[in-house]
Amino acid sequence: MKYRVVGWTSYDDYSVKDGDLTYAAYTTIIDEIRSEKLFFSGYDHQERSYCVPVLNDGKKRIFSQRSWGGLMAEAYGYYGRFDYSLFSYPSAVGKGAKIPEGQGVPVWFVPEKDLSEEITVNVGEEKFAEAESGRIKIAEEGRLRYVDKGDTLTLVCGDMAASYKVFDVFSRLRDVPDDIQSIIDRYEDKKEVERATEIAAKAPYIFDIRLKKI
Repeated sequence: MKYRVVGWTSYDDYSVKDGDLTYAAYTTIIDEIRSEKLFFSGYDHQERSYCVPVLNDGKKRIFSQRSWGGLMAEAYGYYGRFDYSLFSYPSAVGKGAKIPEGQGVPVWFVPEKDLSEEITVNVGEEKFAEAESGRIKIAEEGRLRYVDKGDTLTLVCGDMAASYKVFDVFSRLRDVPDDIQSIIDRYEDKKEVERATEIAAKAPYIFDIRLKKI
């Protein structure tokens, strides 16, 4: 999906409609935070003016304080079980906050339509065959980071190609080995948890995508 952030509004600005918080929208907001080096808490997101992103479909995306904390944590490379708390509350950021410059969405902006796109991915024979079932689990990379409902996913395997309409992106999870995830979940030995968290942070995200062949 060809999303981009076009401005910022306030949490209770009811003149701007709420949009679906899909994985593609989430990724787009993270990219904007990294690009502009923004840094503010979930409390700021809800209570401070112009801390709610508006995408080019003309809709804002709102989060709970903890959910925004999780997004900010991911943007800055924190992937621990409770790292969302580093960015959720006022005391977590304090005077170091950097909020978006300017106020609101440009008055000349017109919401864009038809944001869907075709995303082409090279896959092996196993994944190419898997998609025939109407579902594929595939690593998030390149333009696939922005895949969303309504997009076209074209899989290429050697001299074969098949196109599918995306009708759901069911989940987005890190491909963390069970033994590593178990260490993180138990949270018993601090050093072991730190080691496991570092491994988990490097694991690729995996999308579970539902497809319909075109």
